[in-house]
Amino acid sequence: MYNNINKLFNVLFIQVGKETASSSKDQILKQEMPLAFKRVEESSIFLVEASQILRRDPLSSEARKKLIDGARGTLYYLVLVSLSFHVLH
Repeated sequence: MYNNINKLFNVLFIQVGKETASSSKDQILKQEMPLAFKRVEESSIFLVEASQILRRDPLSSEARKKLIDGARGTLYYLVLVSLSFHVLH
Protein backbone atom coordinates (compact mmCIF):
# COMPACT_ATOMS: atom_id res chain seq x y z
CA MET A 1 0.00 0.00 0.00
CA TYR A 2 2.78 2.45 0.90
CA ASN A 3 4.43 1.87 -2.49
CA ASN A 4 1.21 2.91 -4.23
CA ILE A 5 0.89 6.03 -2.09
CA ASN A 6 4.52 6.87 -2.74
CA LYS A 7 4.09 6.46 -6.50
CA LEU A 8 0.95 8.58 -6.51
CA PHE A 9 2.71 11.26 -4.47
CA ASN A 10 5.65 11.31 -6.85
CA VAL A 11 3.44 11.47 -9.91
CA LEU A 12 1.21 14.24 -8.59
CA PHE A 13 3.44 16.42 -6.48
CA ILE A 14 6.71 16.06 -8.33
CA GLN A 15 5.19 16.26 -11.80
CA VAL A 16 3.14 19.35 -10.99
CA GLY A 17 6.13 20.90 -9.25
CA LYS A 18 8.42 20.26 -12.21
CA GLU A 19 5.90 21.73 -14.63
CA THR A 20 5.47 24.80 -12.45
CA ALA A 21 9.22 25.29 -12.06
CA SER A 22 9.88 24.86 -15.76
CA SER A 23 7.23 27.41 -16.71
CA SER A 24 8.45 29.95 -14.15
CA LYS A 25 10.35 33.06 -15.20
CA ASP A 26 12.42 32.88 -12.00
CA GLN A 27 15.85 31.60 -12.98
CA ILE A 28 16.86 30.69 -9.42
CA LEU A 29 13.74 28.59 -9.05
CA LYS A 30 14.43 26.85 -12.37
CA GLN A 31 17.99 26.16 -11.25
CA GLU A 32 17.37 24.96 -7.70
CA MET A 33 14.08 23.11 -7.87
CA PRO A 34 15.25 20.12 -9.95
CA LEU A 35 17.68 19.20 -7.14
CA ALA A 36 14.95 19.60 -4.53
CA PHE A 37 12.58 17.38 -6.52
CA LYS A 38 15.30 14.77 -6.93
CA ARG A 39 15.96 14.80 -3.19
CA VAL A 40 12.25 14.41 -2.39
CA GLU A 41 12.09 11.41 -4.72
CA GLU A 42 15.23 9.88 -3.19
CA SER A 43 13.91 10.44 0.33
CA SER A 44 10.61 8.79 -0.48
CA ILE A 45 12.52 5.78 -1.83
CA PHE A 46 14.41 5.60 1.50
CA LEU A 47 11.07 5.51 3.31
CA VAL A 48 9.76 2.69 1.14
CA GLU A 49 12.99 0.71 1.60
CA ALA A 50 12.87 1.27 5.35
CA SER A 51 9.31 -0.02 5.57
CA GLN A 52 10.23 -3.13 3.60
CA ILE A 53 13.22 -3.86 5.84
CA LEU A 54 11.22 -3.18 9.02
CA ARG A 55 8.64 -5.76 8.00
CA ARG A 56 11.36 -8.39 8.00
CA ASP A 57 13.40 -7.06 10.92
CA PRO A 58 11.69 -4.53 13.24
CA LEU A 59 14.98 -3.82 15.02
CA SER A 60 17.10 -3.21 11.92
CA SER A 61 19.59 -0.36 12.33
CA GLU A 62 19.79 -0.04 8.53
CA ALA A 63 16.03 0.50 8.38
CA ARG A 64 16.15 3.08 11.18
CA LYS A 65 18.86 5.01 9.30
CA LYS A 66 16.84 4.93 6.07
CA LEU A 67 13.71 5.95 7.96
CA ILE A 68 15.45 8.92 9.58
CA ASP A 69 17.19 9.98 6.36
CA GLY A 70 13.99 9.58 4.37
CA ALA A 71 11.88 11.53 6.84
CA ARG A 72 14.49 14.27 7.22
CA GLY A 73 14.94 14.64 3.47
CA THR A 74 11.24 14.55 2.73
CA LEU A 75 10.41 17.19 5.33
CA TYR A 76 13.31 19.49 4.46
CA TYR A 77 12.83 19.45 0.71
CA LEU A 78 9.02 19.50 0.83
CA VAL A 79 9.22 22.64 2.96
CA LEU A 80 11.71 24.13 0.49
CA VAL A 81 9.47 23.31 -2.48
CA SER A 82 6.32 24.53 -0.68
CA LEU A 83 7.96 27.81 0.31
CA SER A 84 9.15 28.33 -3.24
CA PHE A 85 5.63 27.87 -4.60
CA HIS A 86 4.23 30.14 -1.90
CA VAL A 87 6.64 32.89 -2.91
CA LEU A 88 5.58 32.48 -6.56
CA HIS A 89 1.90 32.91 -5.77
